[in-house]
Amino acid sequence: MNKSRLFKCLAIVAFSATMATTASAQEPTKQDYKVAKKEAKEKKKEGWRINPGDLSLVEQIARSNCIIRNKAIWLTGLGEATGSIKSVVRSQALFEAKLELVKAIIQAAGVENWGGNKEDVMTLIDFKEENKAIYANEIKHPDIITDCYKDETNGNVTVLIRIALTKEDSMKSYEKMNKLYKDLMNK
Repeated sequence: MNKSRLFKCLAIVAFSATMATTASAQEPTKQDYKVAKKEAKEKKKEGWRINPGDLSLVEQIARSNCIIRNKAIWLTGLGEATGSIKSVVRSQALFEAKLELVKAIIQAAGVENWGGNKEDVMTLIDFKEENKAIYANEIKHPDIITDCYKDETNGNVTVLIRIALTKEDSMKSYEKMNKLYKDLMNK
């Protein structure tokens, strides 16, 4: 066997092992399901329901707990909103989750990525915090891992949404945020 074929085989084996480890790290464990069953039971007592066709509340909570536990792979954002029109409230909750996710992305990117002296970095962080609503629109397709609602006694509806992005996708969004930041600074 020549060296290039051996190298290709070793690369394929290493890649497969990495992907298997990553995939298994994202699967909910029995413990996740046990905790999720208790949480789902409590949420159902509080009146929380899921949309028709969505994963069960137990499955959503188990998946959510698994993703939150794997902070090395995922960043998450949680949004909750209340109002009278469910579709509008859902959009607001999704936007709130994106805002929280933007904050997590900025924190995960770290000060070392921005360079410059400490005062410049703090000014940049403040600017990004002030403009995170603009950056939230740069997050196009997050994974929605929890999506439930409950009807309030006053006729309103409350929607709860948790979204997640892989750190890799988060850093791509961060690069878009930096480009947008430079465009805003040049105006």
